[in-house]
Amino acid sequence: MPSQSPVPSYLFFVDNIVVQIAAPLPPHAPPLAFGGAFYQLAGQPLAINIADLMWSDYDPDGEPVFFVGVSATTSNGLPLTIQGAQILVPTNSLPDGFSYTIADDRGVTTNGTATISIIADVTSRAIALDPSVPGAASATFAGVPWYSFECQRATNVTFTGTLQTWPVQAWADGSIYVWDDFADLTNKPPQAFYRLRYTP
Repeated sequence: MPSQSPVPSYLFFVDNIVVQIAAPLPPHAPPLAFGGAFYQLAGQPLAINIADLMWSDYDPDGEPVFFVGVSATTSNGLPLTIQGAQILVPTNSLPDGFSYTIADDRGVTTNGTATISIIADVTSRAIALDPSVPGAASATFAGVPWYSFECQRATNVTFTGTLQTWPVQAWADGSIYVWDDFADLTNKPPQAFYRLRYTP
């Protein structure tokens, strides 16, 4: 249980009688579940990390929040399964969604909603490249939120020879940020090229 703050109290003297009045504790606030937006390839199953689903959920009282469970089916009636730290959504071709439940340390629960949009392909694109830092460079990409990619760096535009790679995951807004200190090379090369590859 979380530590409790001392309850404010006040002493009043009335005709030699001491009356102590304790101020009531502030009302306990339930946790907040904001849900999230997810994207499913048409005709393919989808695995949603519970941590990704709950990334913005929190408790106004500062208590930790815990995943309790998920609805038995999606809005379209597809059965949901929890496997380890993931929620498994069967093959789907229509926009969908589901509800889930979280709780705080006191067992107070709240429901959130996740939406599922259907996409035909897992796309990504480069946003910016900053080579201005001495001995390093940073690359910014945009991809499908929560999908995993591999960032590749080459020293030639044809991406031949040895590649430096990083496993990355798109954030809730699809952003991906890669920092390259060229530790695998003797020095920062005169040129470098970056790209993303979807890793199902």
